[in-house]
Amino acid sequence: MIDEQKVRLMTKIAVFEEKEENSELIMSKYFLKDYVKFHCLTTLLSSTFCYWIIVAAYVFINFDNILSELKLEDYFDVIAQLMKWYVIFCGVFFIIGFIVYTIRFMVARKDILAYNKNLTRLYNYLDDEEMRDNRGTVGNSFGDDTYDMGEDK
Repeated sequence: MIDEQKVRLMTKIAVFEEKEENSELIMSKYFLKDYVKFHCLTTLLSSTFCYWIIVAAYVFINFDNILSELKLEDYFDVIAQLMKWYVIFCGVFFIIGFIVYTIRFMVARKDILAYNKNLTRLYNYLDDEEMRDNRGTVGNSFGDDTYDMGEDK
């Protein structure tokens, strides 16, 4: 006989695993701080790469104007300006990344807690079912020491 409660639990678990296979289940392996730190680090690396690509594109597009207007004394000022804007650019993206990944983790945590609750229910249900099936026996199938009194060896 099919038990509807068991089927519902297994269906909820299977739907969650299929829907959130790559995102929330992987996220559940991290603590909040570790998850946010890792993704903020990747955000800093990607924003660094993007900033210097933008600067290089600007330099290549306006190369003639830059060379004609730039003097030897201005190099340090230009580098200081570039570094100032780099710090601001990375700081803004770091703050945005921190907020986004913290919120993403908190939202996913609710779903993961519900998933773990369903897994615990299923485990307890299966454990209770196994106890009912083995009510008249002593021991289990692993390492069961049975002694047949009728046989002589």
